[in-house]
Amino acid sequence: VVWFVQLLTQLEGDGTGVSVERFAALLNPYYKTDSDKGVIDYAGAQMLIECLWCKMYEIMKCYDIGGATFFAGYNVGQTLAIGGVDANGKDDTNTVSFIVMDAEHNVRLTQPNLQVRVNKNTPDDFLLRVCDHIRLGTGKPPIFNDECIIPGMLNRGVSLKDARAYTTIGCGEPSPKGKAYN
Repeated sequence: VVWFVQLLTQLEGDGTGVSVERFAALLNPYYKTDSDKGVIDYAGAQMLIECLWCKMYEIMKCYDIGGATFFAGYNVGQTLAIGGVDANGKDDTNTVSFIVMDAEHNVRLTQPNLQVRVNKNTPDDFLLRVCDHIRLGTGKPPIFNDECIIPGMLNRGVSLKDARAYTTIGCGEPSPKGKAYN
């Protein structure tokens, strides 16, 4: 479903900077249900994420000759975020967060543009997984510090609920989910 929604969004819209939002928070309940029923395991879920990464990598924006000359090889900036805090301010790193990092480590494509949200309670083993990937030199994932971004959003008049649910869009701008057109 995530792939079809993303594909339709790309076809309908401008095609750049479309966010899949807080990917691990969105999918973890489905993973947990299917895992508990024995429908899928960690490796199977990782394979599906790797396939999704390959499909997302296929999307490129068509430009006229001037745009193609300027933007040659430019990906469309499909972003998604993992980690961060939940609606109650508690760390929301989950199993899908780890699956995504392992998939990213294997596939190593420029799309999607994976972003990681961290906070003072982010588990050390997850931070080490993120750092292990950063040291590969792929330029991904950038890290967004909830301890700075959420208060910054509050300072700009964003509600606490919306600030905690922020996602990343475009090249990597933090934005209240569904509440801004950055």
